[in-house]
Amino acid sequence: MIDFIDYLLGGISSGAIIALMALALVLVWRSTRVVNFAQLGQAMFTT
Repeated sequence: MIDFIDYLLGGISSGAIIALMALALVLVWRSTRVVNFAQLGQAMFTT
């Protein structure tokens, strides 16, 4: 049961990080119509 909770919290935190990075990329794209490659590089570095 403890393993399940660990995996659940790990998955939720990983998913939240990826969702926030995707949201930031979408917000920059919608406001400027330019893909910010620095965000993509930072995403590769942090994950």
